[in-house]
Amino acid sequence: MMFADDTLIISKTPRGLQNLLDHFGDFCKQRGLIINTDKTKLMMFNPHKKISGRFLLDSVPLERVASFEYLGFTITDQMFWGKQLDKCTLKLKQYGAAILKMQKLTQDQEVLPALDIFKAKALGAALYGVELWGHVNHTNLQVAENNFFRALVGLPQSTPLLPVLKNLGMRSISSRIRIRPLLYWRRVWCTPELAHYKDALQEVITMDGNHKIPWLIFVKKTTWDSGPDRDVERSCIDRCRLKACH
Repeated sequence: MMFADDTLIISKTPRGLQNLLDHFGDFCKQRGLIINTDKTKLMMFNPHKKISGRFLLDSVPLERVASFEYLGFTITDQMFWGKQLDKCTLKLKQYGAAILKMQKLTQDQEVLPALDIFKAKALGAALYGVELWGHVNHTNLQVAENNFFRALVGLPQSTPLLPVLKNLGMRSISSRIRIRPLLYWRRVWCTPELAHYKDALQEVITMDGNHKIPWLIFVKKTTWDSGPDRDVERSCIDRCRLKACH
């Protein structure tokens, strides 16, 4: 899989991975391309299984890592998204603090411009990669948003959130977190043009026979178990919204 000038190589077996690395190295040499082996890392998504030996690319041993950051998203060999969620929470707090500071400096008491900035900047950063980490407990993220909304309208932190959201015409971030992954995975599952993604997803779900990987359990519930019924999708979304309001 290629992303601009980056390449991702995946294999189910050690031998298969080394063969792919050899072919990739030859491909680059034939075309005069130089591989940055210092930035090339190896990750195994079954860290409990001991695999001996080294993996070489251009005769250079690759470093094995437990986590890797790509385009601002932290991937771990345990498929644990807590680090990414912490980053998203921090981003929300930083944007929220900056918006409140700007509002104070300009002595602008208008709420709508501040909300527009919040929706354009803070929410985008806070929901980055939510399709993968949406099943994780995100209480800290919700608390950060709650604190921002109350501070924006000048209310005590003890003020119930629901009236504040209704007054601002906003939906809670918990609601967005529940809905966006559902829509994304349902789209992957139901769109014919994405059949290869569906096949890969189905294979990974099948391999997780003991249901140990939380995000795969979540995806399975929102796709495989419900089938291509759009009424099911709408019902799930309605339940997400209702749950987020309580």
